[in-house]
Amino acid sequence: MKKQNLILGVIVLLILVGVGFILKPQGGKIPGQSDFFNENLGFEESNAGNDNLNLTEDNFYQEEQETEMENNQKQASWSSPPPQIIDPNQDYLAVLTTSVGQITIDLLEKKTPMTVNNFVFLANEDFYKGVIFHRVIEGFMIQGGCPRGDGTGGPGYQFPDEPFEGQYTRGTVAMANAGPNTNGSQFFIMHQDYQLASDYVIFGQVVEGMEIVDKIASSPVKTSPNGEASLPVDPVTITNIEIITR
Repeated sequence: MKKQNLILGVIVLLILVGVGFILKPQGGKIPGQSDFFNENLGFEESNAGNDNLNLTEDNFYQEEQETEMENNQKQASWSSPPPQIIDPNQDYLAVLTTSVGQITIDLLEKKTPMTVNNFVFLANEDFYKGVIFHRVIEGFMIQGGCPRGDGTGGPGYQFPDEPFEGQYTRGTVAMANAGPNTNGSQFFIMHQDYQLASDYVIFGQVVEGMEIVDKIASSPVKTSPNGEASLPVDPVTITNIEIITR
């Protein structure tokens, strides 16, 4: 009887040891959410804040990384501004197709060739497809071109201001920025004449479709997170931009 109890005790002990081995994680650590988020954070930080202003073709390439947009689309980004792709001897038009109609812009390739070149490049790359007019102020302007839809995004690079002429009159198209030499992808269209400091490079003029600009500018808005009454209730989307030469 004692022998049977001894054998039974040994069997129970072996079972307990085996269970303990199975439950012990390999390496003494269980991978969790914190590891996953830390890896993502490191990846995002390593690709943020690129301010390379070099315009040479040698330093131009498309990042393999894509940024997830709020509307579940993916937006490409680049590490530096594009090389020159426009022909200054041609006249360029941009036809913006939006969810409420078309706006045709005469691009000023002879006056601001670098800025027009950037816009044409992004349009040809379908960068603006699915992007909204995220900031709307009736009597002032409508602003779009942010891939995040909140005014904080861009193409992954910045490029410098260039000399320009003109006033911010109705239908003028200019670059939005965060200060000198911080141009990217965001732009605005003037709804009405407005006195502004010459800090925003003018690169186009609406020649058709100002009624669409009026419609967007008069759409209902609510207060944005920064307290400005400019956040569209039902944002208008850019569905396509076609570049036409003549």
